[in-house]
Amino acid sequence: MHKTDAWTAFWQKGSLTSFGDRFSKGYQGQFRELWRSFFAALPRGAVIVDLGAGNGALEEIAEEVAKERHLAFEMHAFDLAARLPARYKGKGVESAFALHWHAGVANEDTGLPPASVDAITGSFAFEYGDEAATIAEIARILKPGGRCQFLMHCAGSNILVNAANELEVLEEELKKDGFLDRVKEFLVAAGGLKKPGAFDRLRKSGKLEPLRIRINEAHDAAVRKATRETSVLLLETIMRWVGPLVTLPMILEPKKILLERLKEVCLELSANKARLLDMQRAEVDEDRMQRILGLFREAGMQPAAAHYFVDDSEVPVGWLVTTSR
Repeated sequence: MHKTDAWTAFWQKGSLTSFGDRFSKGYQGQFRELWRSFFAALPRGAVIVDLGAGNGALEEIAEEVAKERHLAFEMHAFDLAARLPARYKGKGVESAFALHWHAGVANEDTGLPPASVDAITGSFAFEYGDEAATIAEIARILKPGGRCQFLMHCAGSNILVNAANELEVLEEELKKDGFLDRVKEFLVAAGGLKKPGAFDRLRKSGKLEPLRIRINEAHDAAVRKATRETSVLLLETIMRWVGPLVTLPMILEPKKILLERLKEVCLELSANKARLLDMQRAEVDEDRMQRILGLFREAGMQPAAAHYFVDDSEVPVGWLVTTSR
């Protein structure tokens, strides 16, 4: 699955952030205050660009600040995903906040006029694109005196460590002759029986027991790889989706319908796998960060970067990068 399709599918689920359920209602706590402070410091009437906007986590905060302080922001939200937003509804034009969505548009080519933007933001977004082309575009559209603030994935963060383990679990479940293949094998053998009694007789005959054992063995292999809490929750979700397919009463539905529903689960998990792979590729280590800072300097900007910590964690959640022109 193409990574753009994977992110489009993810955002259509409705989460405001790429953290999923953790910030299902948008950024809270320290994350929220970081962005509130940035927007509150902007001048009235500021034009803002948000790169990799997703479902509008920063847009929701910017609107809140604009309305509280009567700042009359105009905000352009860009994302490569094809359809946005699934959830955030602040898309109208009001006197306090005008929001324009640009779906299917890359960070590297916003199409905005030169020197037309007062501020540029990105929350775990900048690093998914080509940094040289993105910085060139930032320098082109940012006004003299304009400001930027970005959060970026950093090597070793809990976010990426969790994502790596979830990816390992998904690869185990999705592999050839893995858990989902074995569930399909079971549905082919037992699906579509019209009466509960027929399924019970087939089960008591012992013919399904080897298939059931094969399913459990494959799932147990994935369970052994789940070393992070997020991976355990992922496996629980998979079982909630798949478990009903192989038990009464759903197992009595036509075999074609059962196999179609299993295919939908496989597509959902494949999209999640593609998204997690994309997150791993977005990692910014020390060398990459130095390259990014050098590119900003070459573009005539004044960047600074530091690890960003939340909740007294000893492990950074990411890089906080600020720059101005």
